[in-house]
Amino acid sequence: MRVEAFGRWESLFPTKLKKSVINLANITKDYKKYRLNFLLAYNGTDEMIEAVKKISSLKEDINEETIKNSLWTKNLPPVDLVIRTGGEPHWSNGFMMWLTANSHFYFTSVLWPEFGEKEYIKAVEDYSKRQNKRGA
Repeated sequence: MRVEAFGRWESLFPTKLKKSVINLANITKDYKKYRLNFLLAYNGTDEMIEAVKKISSLKEDINEETIKNSLWTKNLPPVDLVIRTGGEPHWSNGFMMWLTANSHFYFTSVLWPEFGEKEYIKAVEDYSKRQNKRGA
């Protein structure tokens, strides 16, 4: 399983923890079948601001590909399902706003530490009953 981390964690985490995250990502970088992505010290608004800054320094046309390639999460596929725990039916800080543009959302009052296999299965079953229109 390939493990990656996205966000401002490199500038905020203590050195020892930062080295552990980098080491895990390096050890698993060649795995292709499964991915586990951590959003650490992540803020979607910050991601967009950084992308806009990067794009403004480029001398090329601005299009969908230019924007995607300027994001921290540029190598991730679009998100199919976002599971929001804790009973808060809102989207925090522009959470992955580019990759979740056509996502389905599942809200549960169960808090993250208690969110286990049973709740996960409920979320996936709920998602499987929905018609996926991909923005149509």
